[in-house]
Amino acid sequence: MFSLALLAPSWGGPVHAQEPTATTVSPTDTPEATEAPPPTASPTETLLAETATETPTGVLTGTPVPTETATPTPTPTPRPCPVRAALRGDSQGLAAYQALRDEVLAHSVAGRHYTARYEKHAPEVARILAADPVLAARAAALLRQWQPAVKGLVAIERGAAVAEGNALGYPVTARDVAAARAVLEALAGRGSPALQADLKPMLAQLDGFVGRTPAEIWTALESAAPEQP
Repeated sequence: MFSLALLAPSWGGPVHAQEPTATTVSPTDTPEATEAPPPTASPTETLLAETATETPTGVLTGTPVPTETATPTPTPTPRPCPVRAALRGDSQGLAAYQALRDEVLAHSVAGRHYTARYEKHAPEVARILAADPVLAARAAALLRQWQPAVKGLVAIERGAAVAEGNALGYPVTARDVAAARAVLEALAGRGSPALQADLKPMLAQLDGFVGRTPAEIWTALESAAPEQP
């Protein structure tokens, strides 16, 4: 309206200037505009607004949810094995006793019985040897001393002639038996009643091994073992 008033003289000729009259507007003529208070956000909306972040593209994203990391499966701990511990570093000696277990003992009821007794007492024997380095060294020496007899039995099982297998093992001597008795009696003296009970019949047989070949010793062990493991 103010711009139109400035242009009015050029439309209808000269116009005498008049004193502008003040116009009083009553408070009741024009109601004042009342601004509504801003809406109050709910607690949920406030939380979302605080956790939301604006990406460079203008897209709102919530707080990232952490992803779950799969728990690795622990590697099973190998069972204690006194023979493996005693022959650590002697791969050929350990292979000979493993062949005895897998190729000789596993093929008969008596052999499986002796293997079961060994596995039953292996943790206890391993603890005894770990606590007594001197006895552990004697046990390792005994295992190496009896390796020829063990190899003779394996050779016979693999098809070698009995004479050839016995030649590998040669007849067991009194020295061999004495060394075995000393170690087994030391284990029994430090072991549980169950270990003592299973070692007792083996100790009773040792003296009968003197002068015998590997094949003859295995025959005696088979006949002394129970029919069921």
